[in-house]
Amino acid sequence: MTKEEEKIQREELLEKELKKQKEDYTKKKMEQIKQNERDTLDARSLLIRDYLSDNLVPFLTDGLIEVCRRTPEVPVQKIT
Repeated sequence: MTKEEEKIQREELLEKELKKQKEDYTKKKMEQIKQNERDTLDARSLLIRDYLSDNLVPFLTDGLIEVCRRTPEVPVQKIT
């Protein structure tokens, strides 16, 4: 192998390594962004979930219990 071929081979290896490092960095950054987005969404949805748990779920539960007790012909109309 000539010196020129060795040089080309070293450059190719270096390019591959740099490309791999860049891909790894990009992948790590994307994971951080995804996690940040998940955390933000969880924080924002917490208020909505609390509201629904406190104000909607009890009424729905009571309505479903009533439907199960009486078993009307058209259960959906009974709830409304």
